[in-house]
Amino acid sequence: NDHWRTALALGAPAIHLGQEDWLALTADERTQIATAQSRGLQLGMSSHSLWELCRARGARADLVACGPVWPTLTKAMPWRAQGLDN
Repeated sequence: NDHWRTALALGAPAIHLGQEDWLALTADERTQIATAQSRGLQLGMSSHSLWELCRARGARADLVACGPVWPTLTKAMPWRAQGLDN
């Protein structure tokens, strides 16, 4: 997540970015990722809501991790659990 530039430089086949990571990118950095995608890089993104799912779709993510599915007591989560139906 935090070292996507290193992953690209090393030729990693895939990267995964959280929504906060994606929003922090500059237009040039998003272009770098899109260029790498056109060369075969797979992009994974996290999604916690319908809006974030739409953003991942717009970024042409190959994999979208949706969650949390169930509530957790191990850490503070700003999102509601989505359940299996969502």
